[in-house]
Amino acid sequence: MTESPRVLPVPPEERTEQQQQLMKDAGKEYRVFSTMIRHPEVFGAYLPLGSRLLGKSMLTGREREILILRAAYGARADYEWGHHARIGSKAGIEDEVIAQLGTETPALDPSDALLVTAADELLTDHRIGEQTWTALAERFDEKQIIEICMLVGSYVMLGGALNSMQVQLEDGFPIAPWL
Repeated sequence: MTESPRVLPVPPEERTEQQQQLMKDAGKEYRVFSTMIRHPEVFGAYLPLGSRLLGKSMLTGREREILILRAAYGARADYEWGHHARIGSKAGIEDEVIAQLGTETPALDPSDALLVTAADELLTDHRIGEQTWTALAERFDEKQIIEICMLVGSYVMLGGALNSMQVQLEDGFPIAPWL
């Protein structure tokens, strides 16, 4: 993203006690957090959900990151892509698979392709179709499928917010393939 930020991150020396606590709760000094703390009530409400979906997922790290990367691709959320390409790699997703997730029609094994189909359907139709739901139900339990829906929806929402605020990706993170 080359545009200037529409909403600037809050510098550490200008943070209120509430903003400092939220940054501590977030655990990292990333622009996503230092920007969103401009609205501490909303960020404070969002942080537990985001932390739960990312840190305590019922999905494997690989499954979770495939879904997040595909949501980032669909939302053209370059900030999310940069961070989650790195997280996905650490979760064991091969570089070739990460590259495929950033294409219109990724060539993936059936297990990964099912997750991509679910994410794509949520992005385009705002629902998982019957055939995909049935295939997911053969592999995942009901709670995991609910989590799949919430995970993709949460990252599309976050991606739209970050895109709109034009939050800048930190140096050293992978660049989204559509840029």
